[in-house]
Amino acid sequence: MKCWFPLVVLVAITGRITAEEPHYGDALQQSIWFYDCQRSGALPKDFRVPWRGDSCLHDGTDIHRNLAGGWFDAGDHIKSSISIGYAMTMLAWALIEYPDAYQKTEQTAPLLATLRHAAEYTLRCFLNDRHGEYEFVLQIGKTEGERNDHSVWVPAEVVHLVTDRPTYRVTTAVPGPDVAGQVTAAWAAASIAFRQAGDRAFADQLLTQARKLFRFADEYEGKPGRHVLADGTIAQGALYRDETDAMDKVAWAACWLHQAETAARTPGYTGHYLKKAQTLAESAAYQRQYLGKHWAEFGMFRVDKGVSLLLARLTHKARWAHEVSQFLDWWTIGVGDRVRYTPGGLAWRQDWGPLRFAVNTAWFALVWADTIADTDSERAARLRAFATRQIGYVLGDNPQKRSYLVGFGAHPWPVAHHRTAHGPWAGWEHFDKNSPVYLPRMRHTLSGAMLGGPDAEDRFTPDIQDFKQNEVALDYQAALPGCLARLAQDHPASRKRSELIPKVPSEPQLFVEAKIEEAKTGQLRLQCRVVNASTWPAFVAENVSFRYTGLLPAGKTPRDVTAQAGAGTRCTVAAGPRDGQFVVTVTFPQHRLFPGGKGPAPRYEPYYQVETPLTITIHAGWNPASDPSGSWITRSDAQEWHRRPALPASGD
Repeated sequence: MKCWFPLVVLVAITGRITAEEPHYGDALQQSIWFYDCQRSGALPKDFRVPWRGDSCLHDGTDIHRNLAGGWFDAGDHIKSSISIGYAMTMLAWALIEYPDAYQKTEQTAPLLATLRHAAEYTLRCFLNDRHGEYEFVLQIGKTEGERNDHSVWVPAEVVHLVTDRPTYRVTTAVPGPDVAGQVTAAWAAASIAFRQAGDRAFADQLLTQARKLFRFADEYEGKPGRHVLADGTIAQGALYRDETDAMDKVAWAACWLHQAETAARTPGYTGHYLKKAQTLAESAAYQRQYLGKHWAEFGMFRVDKGVSLLLARLTHKARWAHEVSQFLDWWTIGVGDRVRYTPGGLAWRQDWGPLRFAVNTAWFALVWADTIADTDSERAARLRAFATRQIGYVLGDNPQKRSYLVGFGAHPWPVAHHRTAHGPWAGWEHFDKNSPVYLPRMRHTLSGAMLGGPDAEDRFTPDIQDFKQNEVALDYQAALPGCLARLAQDHPASRKRSELIPKVPSEPQLFVEAKIEEAKTGQLRLQCRVVNASTWPAFVAENVSFRYTGLLPAGKTPRDVTAQAGAGTRCTVAAGPRDGQFVVTVTFPQHRLFPGGKGPAPRYEPYYQVETPLTITIHAGWNPASDPSGSWITRSDAQEWHRRPALPASGD
């Protein structure tokens, strides 16, 4: 590890913020909007993200439960209870800590709505809450084997058609104290937030279940992380979990439960959750694993720094305040050595999503600065300067002069590693830069999503394929709304954005591509394909059809028109909408068309398009180039595949 000494630090942490007043309220609004973009399950009719639709409605059917809902973890479509629980806790904590800032920026209601969506899902994940029979959902969706989530590049609305979505569970036989601890903390924190907002009934429900889930976490703390599939198969580990120990998660949960019981003024509560947290945190095993490691980050898989901060505030014991101070000193003035800083002033912890750790620490710095403001004003000022600098870097005050918050600022980075926001229909062909049909632009703006971040030299390459720098995730920015709320509290000029919801463009969702095989008087031979490029939102189309409208020669009727299409189609001829016209309709009754890329080897047949030849014949004086649907026939590109608006498509 490189040594960095205090003499150098002041340059890094006191760099300027932008001369223009930062619009923290705008950024806060967008950072919460991102969590709506991540929603899974059925969406309300007035949902504010127009390019998102219902998704994964059959989750949980493998265990005969309704597990639709929740949030997708990142740019993929895995639902991880650990990441959902961690994000819920951090979002609720910020609302508890700085309610006035959320009220001022009009973000209380949006945050509570998205928190409720996640909370209701995780409550359903508690499959069995009876003592000694506990069962909880760890994850939905798989990342290895056939039909796994990471083997496809499709929108959320159709991912269930091309992947399997098994339910991974933890039980008393194969316990999961890590996930039980994280979700217990989430429910406890959320119960405080909802109680604070006046929703006592939901707050009580969350607190009741949090008590039960805590018993599961506490009784099985120290057991290895395993999980069970629907068929009863037991496996070791999973993609989204901590496979070491769960002491920090259990202590974290106990701290939050204590605060929730205190907020609820529970009759007879004597502080036993706080005592439990202290006993665990003071144990020899906990101290060996966590204490004194000021260089370790705070995040989804390691929450011991949060335990120290909460215990410092709840117990006023110097040992916990010392732990927090040492942690924050290592990120600012150093403790022997310190975190690495980029030339542009970012506190850079690692190359995989570095912004998350800088933002997480900024949150700690802001909360701790407020905690010690009356007793150590000098340290508090330093911590606020550090936090302001780190958030400023995210919002555009960096060597690139570009915002790492998608959609925010004058010059945000244009892409993110996110399937649904990319809006593909050809799967990997749209994702692969070497593909002739590579789709370089994002069809949607993933507003409010914080990208992973730059390398140690402030270098960043916008690249959809790069999931180290361009990934977005629930946990990456879980602390960001809180930082923005706290900074907005100190900046009266901060405001929320007046218009965030994008307007749906007029680009076609279902269209026909065609080319001419032969065009002559009396006959036309085309090759046609219907393409489902839906993305506002993505949808499945059945009974797909397209129409060709032509002009009848003098003295001819539709009965004189012969039309023939390929196998598996239904081809009909009828009178047109006006006198002297005919309409050929080609229907694909056996096809279900959706923007799902291509199927598996060896055939790789596309899910997103269906192709057929079409021959139209009229024996006398018919010129196809004069038809409403044939206006493109004389163009130079007539013998090449191109989108043909004159051949309208439709589907159920």
